[in-house]
Amino acid sequence: ERRSTAPSAPASPAETGQAVGYVLQIEGYHSLGEAGAMQDKLEFMRLDSRIQRSDSPQAGYLVRVGPYTDLNELDRVEALLHKRGIKTTRQRLP
Repeated sequence: ERRSTAPSAPASPAETGQAVGYVLQIEGYHSLGEAGAMQDKLEFMRLDSRIQRSDSPQAGYLVRVGPYTDLNELDRVEALLHKRGIKTTRQRLP
């Protein structure tokens, strides 16, 4: 019997039983005040968010909503934000 010596691919989160998480990144803001104003809007919508400092000089601060492991909830929140004119980008968590 011949066995492969090639390394096996890492197990996916589904195979290991770990949930895959996502956050919704709103936008980049130049000032902490602008990011805080968006965070206030999100809080009014009863959404958990956090402000994170960006590595990009164009966007000093990022606002992110989540994390979510339930894709149905992620879809619902994303649709709600888009309905209110707030653009989002899904980001998969490591």
